[in-house]
Amino acid sequence: MGKKTSISNIYFAYICSLLLFGTNGVLASHIDLQSMQIVLLRTGIGSLCLVALFLAEGGRFQMRKYRKSYGFLTLSGSMMGCSWMLLYEAYRFVGVSIASLCMYSSLALVMAASVLLFKETLTRHKLMAFLVACLGTVLVNLSALTEHRSAHGIMLGMCACATYAAMIVSAKLASGIPDLEKSAWQLLAAFLTTAVFTLLKGELVFQINVHELGWILALGLLNTGVGCYFYFSSIGGLPAQNVAICDNIELLSAILSSSIFLGEHLTKPQIIGAVLIVSGAILSVQRKRASQRFIQTRRQGKIVLAKVAEKS
Repeated sequence: MGKKTSISNIYFAYICSLLLFGTNGVLASHIDLQSMQIVLLRTGIGSLCLVALFLAEGGRFQMRKYRKSYGFLTLSGSMMGCSWMLLYEAYRFVGVSIASLCMYSSLALVMAASVLLFKETLTRHKLMAFLVACLGTVLVNLSALTEHRSAHGIMLGMCACATYAAMIVSAKLASGIPDLEKSAWQLLAAFLTTAVFTLLKGELVFQINVHELGWILALGLLNTGVGCYFYFSSIGGLPAQNVAICDNIELLSAILSSSIFLGEHLTKPQIIGAVLIVSGAILSVQRKRASQRFIQTRRQGKIVLAKVAEKS
């Protein structure tokens, strides 16, 4: 996405990536491999896709030109790989709902970072939108919260939360690098990080069932290659507070896709929560747009009045 890309297109690409990410659990459920192995395949196929596309377009990694930004990109990609490994492992112990709830606690950390690191103003409106989305997140997982869950799984989910927040913050600190180059490098860093951990755990060699290839390719090419390109090329142009609020859409997508494709039951609190998540995301975006339209209209009005005054 170039500099002239409209804010509407940025939000469209961003939301598409969140909807894709939300179906990761459904695709992964059809792959009979260990968590690290699934993430290794996912990041490997996705990074190969983006790096090949980047090089085919004549691109070159400009590490000397953007040395500082590449440092943040490498950190962001590594944190992304760690976050995915921890989250997939947490699924095994506490299930998708609780693991996702732990994961999205990171949005509060991102909201805090937006004020401390990026000097964004935390308006009353943004805080209200954030609280609405958070309330929706709790309601979506209300039934799961009352169940007995593994303390180990909860810890994995919270570690995924911390690394996910670090991924978003470090990605926003990397500036100046073209979108495709940025996404390719981040995903490559995630793959290398996952490969190291998989090697240390002794799970680098494994067999793939031929019947699972379609699910693996969908997870790697579409959900990871295309999804990560949309995600990382859009969040750099969005306020961190909006990212913190709108990222709840991924959780909503995960809950709905699990209900539709895996037959998981949605309770009434979860349905209400889903509505609140969407409402919080829309609220965070629409207020800004309304404010921008008001400022633009006021400027145009001043120009018209100035012209009338000149004629008179």
